[in-house]
Amino acid sequence: MSTIQTLAQTAGSTSWSPYVFTGLVVAMIVVIALSRLLRKLIAVVSTLLITAGTAMTGLATALTSMTVLTALFMVFLN
Repeated sequence: MSTIQTLAQTAGSTSWSPYVFTGLVVAMIVVIALSRLLRKLIAVVSTLLITAGTAMTGLATALTSMTVLTALFMVFLN
């Protein structure tokens, strides 16, 4: 038996259940919204790198991409 089922059976009332359900739905909506935002951000960064890559040499493109990847890594690390 899961923890939620155990809590529901030991509690006198399950009046907190709608709040748990609402919290799960809100969490799912937030995750979906963040994934869409991240997908758009990756598309913009890719477009910028492709545009910059056509104007620069191969070495400059590699350095730019490593800088962007390092910056993104540091942001996600925090």
